[in-house]
Amino acid sequence: MELQINHNKESMSVLTGIIVDVSGSMKRSISGKANGKGGSWARSIFNVVDKLIKHDVSSSNNVFAIGVGARKQETPLDLLNTVKKASPPYKESIRSKRDLLEETLTILENSGAPRVRTWAKMHVLLDCVKYSEVAMVLHMLKSEGSDFKRRFVFECLPEECREVKVTPANTTFGSGFGIAAGYFLGAATGPVGLLAASLIGAAVGAAGKHVKEKTKENYFEDQNANYQHQKTEREIREAIDKGMELAKDALDILNVSVMSVIPVQEAWDILHDCKGEEELTDKRVDELMETVEPHIYGRTPLMQAMMQSTELFAMSRFQRHDKLLFILSDGLPTDGYNPPLRELSELGVKIVCCYITDRNIFDPRRLYSIENVEWDDGAKFMFRMSSTITTQNIPRTIFVKRGWTVDITNNETRLFCQVNHPDTIDDVCDLARNVVCSQDALADALASVTLDVYVNKCNPKEDPRALTGFAAQRQEDGTCYANASAAVMHLSMHRIVGREGGYPEFIDLRDKIITGYGKDGANTLQVLQAFCPKCRLQCKNLGNDVLAAMKAITEKRPVVARFRLTEPEWELFSAFYRANPRGILSRSDLDIRQRWHGAELGGHAVVLTSYNSDGLRLMNSWGSEFADDGFFRVSSADVLGLEFIDVFWTLDNLWQSERDAFARYGAKKADEFMGKLRGLQQAAFRCPSCYNEAKVTQYSGNHSRVQCPCCRRSFQTKDGGEDLALNLYLTSLSYHDKK
Repeated sequence: MELQINHNKESMSVLTGIIVDVSGSMKRSISGKANGKGGSWARSIFNVVDKLIKHDVSSSNNVFAIGVGARKQETPLDLLNTVKKASPPYKESIRSKRDLLEETLTILENSGAPRVRTWAKMHVLLDCVKYSEVAMVLHMLKSEGSDFKRRFVFECLPEECREVKVTPANTTFGSGFGIAAGYFLGAATGPVGLLAASLIGAAVGAAGKHVKEKTKENYFEDQNANYQHQKTEREIREAIDKGMELAKDALDILNVSVMSVIPVQEAWDILHDCKGEEELTDKRVDELMETVEPHIYGRTPLMQAMMQSTELFAMSRFQRHDKLLFILSDGLPTDGYNPPLRELSELGVKIVCCYITDRNIFDPRRLYSIENVEWDDGAKFMFRMSSTITTQNIPRTIFVKRGWTVDITNNETRLFCQVNHPDTIDDVCDLARNVVCSQDALADALASVTLDVYVNKCNPKEDPRALTGFAAQRQEDGTCYANASAAVMHLSMHRIVGREGGYPEFIDLRDKIITGYGKDGANTLQVLQAFCPKCRLQCKNLGNDVLAAMKAITEKRPVVARFRLTEPEWELFSAFYRANPRGILSRSDLDIRQRWHGAELGGHAVVLTSYNSDGLRLMNSWGSEFADDGFFRVSSADVLGLEFIDVFWTLDNLWQSERDAFARYGAKKADEFMGKLRGLQQAAFRCPSCYNEAKVTQYSGNHSRVQCPCCRRSFQTKDGGEDLALNLYLTSLSYHDKK
C-alpha cells in the first residue's frame, strides 16, 4: 500500500506534422490496392493522416497536415482546414436528403428561380442527386459573402427555372388583338362582320384587361401549365455537375498558418465527417478527393513546407511536446534543396521520410543505415533528410513485426522507407508513431532477469486486493510499496556491468524493505530515499511529470508509479480489468475528478515499464491472473493521478572496476542484444516435451508459461531461454497493433 500522494496531472503530448506530396506526379495510377480498386497515389494522403493520428489518446496531442502541390499557387496548402472549409456542417450530415433538397429548392425559389420545382420534381432529384452533392450545394448557397447563389441560378439552372418579367407588351396584348380582329373581320364581311368584329374585339379586349390586372404570382401560376413536362435525369445531372464545379471553383484553399495546428480529435472528425466510423472508408476517401482535386496536382514547394513546419514546431506552447514530422513524396522539390534540418533537430523533431517509387522493392519493410548508390535521386534526397536514431531508441517491437528488417551499421539507422504499394505505407505510419510514442524499459533486461519474479511474488495475505481478486476495499495492509521499490532497484543494479558484490536477489531486497517498514504500507519515496544509497543508487521524485517518466523509460529505466483511489473507484478499477484484461483504462471508465471532497483513499504502487501512442503500460504485483498477465494499461497518467519516482545511477556511483567493465564490455553486450533482436524472426527452440523444433515467434504464452506450437503442451518460460522470453514479451507489447 502506498501513502502520501497528490493528484496534479499532466498528459504526455505529441505534435505530429505531416507533409504530403499532392503534385502532378502523384496523379499517376497505382497498379493495385488491398481492395482491388486501384486509384491514384494521391488517394493515399488521407489514409496517411488518418493512420498517424488514429491511436492518439491524449487531448493535448495536436497535428497539422500540409499539402505540397497546389495548382493555382506556388505556396503549400493547409490540407485539413481546406477540407473542413469545403465540408458541410455536421448538422447537415444528420438530416435526410429530402430535407436538404427542400431547403435548397426554397432558397432557389427565393433567389430568382421560382419555377425550379416545376423543372425538377422531388422524386427525380432523390434518385439522381447524391447526398454529398446536395449537402455541398446547400452549404454554398448558405455561405455569406459569396456570389455562388447568383451564379448557380444564372449559370447552372436552365432559363425556364428563372423568373420571366412582365412587360407592357404583355398587358396590352388583348386589346390590341381585339382592334386588329375587328378591322379585318369588318372589312371582309361588311355590316354583319362589323357587328361580329365589335363583339369579338370587346371580348378579347376584356381578356387583355383581365391579364393586365392579374398579379405576377397569378400570372406565373397560369403559365406553369406550359412547363409541366418532366425533365430527364440527364438534364438535371448536367445542372448538378455544373453546380459542383462552380462550388469547387468558389472554394479557396487555405494557406498554412498558426491555425493549421489543430487537436487530433478535430482532425479525426474532419477526415471521418463526424460519423464515428473507425476506419476511413473508400467512399469517404472519394468524397475527400472530390473536395481537394480541383486544387492540387501543381508543383512541389517542399522546402517552403518544411520551413513552415519549423515555425509551427517552434511555437512556445509545444515546447515540451514530442515532435514528429512525416514526409510522403515521390520526387524532388521544385523550390531548392536546402531543408532546415538543423533547426528541426534543435527543436527535437524526428523526421520520417517515405519515398514512393515505381521500382520493384525486394524488402519494402526496411530501415536503412547507408545510402544506396543505385537509388533514384529523389530517394537519396529523402534519405538524407530523414532523422538518424541510435539502436538504443529503436522501438523493440519492430523486431517481432513480420517482414521488417533493420540495418544498424555504426549502431544507428535512418527513419527512411521506400514503398511501391499503399499497403506498405500503413506499416510505415505505424513505425513512425512508435518511434516517437513507444518505448520500453524491460526488454533489454530480460537477459538477466525473469519478469515472473516481479509479477507473482506478492503474498496474497499481504495485499487483500490480490487475495480477493483485487476487489475494492479500504487498504490497511499492503506491501506493494516494497514490491515496486525492490523491482526498480533490482533492475537498476542489473544495468551495471560487472557490479562489485554481485546482484542481490529481488526477493531479498523486498524482504529487507518489509522488515524495515512493515506490512501495513509505507511511503515509497521515503523507502527509496533510505535504501537506494545502500545499493549505490539514487532516486528522484518526478511528481506528476509524466514526460520525465517517459524520458526515463526511453533510457531503459523502469519507474515507480503511485496512485490512490476511493473504495468505489477501486471497484471500477477492478471490474474494468476483469472484463477487459487487455483494455486501456480511460476517464470514460474511471474519472477521479468526480470523487467527493474528503473521501478516504487507498494507495498503491506499481512500476511503469513502457508507453506507446495508446498510453502507459504498468507492471503490477498481484500475479499473472490480473489483467494482461500481470500488466495493465491506462490511456494517460491523469486517469489515475499517477506520480513517479525515478531510480538510477551515474558514473559517480560506480567503482573504478565497474567503470572499466562498462568501457570494456558495455558496447559488446549492447551489440549482442541487438544481434538477438535482429535474429528473433529466425531463432528456433526445441520443445522439451515433443522435441520438435519451431521458430520462437510461433510459440505463445507469457512470462510465466509458454505453449509449444506442435504438441500444445506448456512449460515454464524460464526454461525456454532468452530468445523465447524476449519474443513473448515484445509480442505482448505490440498487441495494440492487432486490435
